[in-house]
Order: sequence, then structure tokens, then C-alpha cells
Amino acid sequence: MMMKVRQLCQKAILLMLLTSAHPLTYADDATQVVLNMPSSATDVDYAKLRNDYGQRDDFEKICIDKPHTQEMVIAMNTQQFDQLITLTNDWVNQCPVDIQGHLFRGTAFLRTGQKDKAIEQYKWVGGLMKSILASGDGKTSDTAFVTISVPEEYQVLSMMRLRLVKQELIMKPLRDKLDTLDQSGVEHIIYFNPAAHFDRLAKQLNVKKPE
Repeated sequence: MMMKVRQLCQKAILLMLLTSAHPLTYADDATQVVLNMPSSATDVDYAKLRNDYGQRDDFEKICIDKPHTQEMVIAMNTQQFDQLITLTNDWVNQCPVDIQGHLFRGTAFLRTGQKDKAIEQYKWVGGLMKSILASGDGKTSDTAFVTISVPEEYQVLSMMRLRLVKQELIMKPLRDKLDTLDQSGVEHIIYFNPAAHFDRLAKQLNVKKPE
């Protein structure tokens, strides 16, 4: 039986941290903090924060800096955790809505023995992910997960441990349809509505966004 998309999300918010690629000493503690975090655990309104950043004209400049994010990935893969802490410090302040940035920073803190700081970053990961899950169920174009960028879509897939097979832009309504496979080889079709991305693109091109 195909696992429901929401169940995939709920079970996988920190599954990425528990795999052999990112083994963590305090993984169980971090998982419990994030998955069981009540909405009152922080004053941050993650949905509003994501929306506010998504509507910024300079979003691509401050949140989609490929050279910098590639540096973070290299530091993560080579386990240069002190360097990763340095790289993510300015990054999460500059773009606090980046799931990967908080995830990497949390991992770096955990691997350098700074458990409390790691858990704070995992709270951000959980809060950002949960704000996306609350926007829909991803099963249809009408109930698509609302995201603020295409990279955010890929971060959600990564957290869900899904591998992208095919991506298609569909019209009326304007949505991204992603064909994916889970780790057992089961197919899942996930719909995303990167509304803020389409708004920024239409503004840059000075055209009306398709309905």
C-alpha cells in the first residue's frame, strides 16, 4: 500500500539526519524535539516568515547563492564541521527560511558537541517543514504544498527521502508536478505550488502571472 504523503513527511522530517550519510550522536534527542515540538515552542511564525521572504525582490540574491551553498555541501560531505558552522552563521541570518542551512548548521553543532545549539537549529528545520505541510497535502494540484522557491521543493523532497525522477510544469492552475521514488522504489507524485517564485518571475519579466 502506498504510504500517504503526509505520513512520509512526518516520519522523515529528520530521517535525513538518521541515515548513514549523516549519522548523529544525539539523533534520537533531536528527532523528539522536532517531531514533537508544540506550536508554542517558539514565537516564530514560520509560514509568515517564509511568505515575507518569498515576496522580496532580492530573494534570489539572498537565498539562492549557489557558490555559497555549494561550499556548505562540500563542508558537510567532508565533515569539516567547524568550517560549516562558520559558513552557515551568516547564511541562516541572511536567509533564515533555508531548511538546508539550518539542517547543516544543526549537524555541525551536534558533531562538535554543542547539543543545545543543535537542537535550536532542528527546531527551525521542524518549524519550516511543518509550515509547508500545513499548506496542503501535495496529492493534487488543488492541494499542492505551497513553497516559496523551487529549491525549497527539492529540500522538501530531500527531507522526505524521495528521489526526483521527472519534473513537469502544469497549467491551470500553475503548479510543479514532481514524479519521485522513495527508498523502497515506490512511486509518489507530489504537487507543489511555488507561488512566490511565480510572482517574482512575473514581476521580473513584467508580465501577468497565469492563473
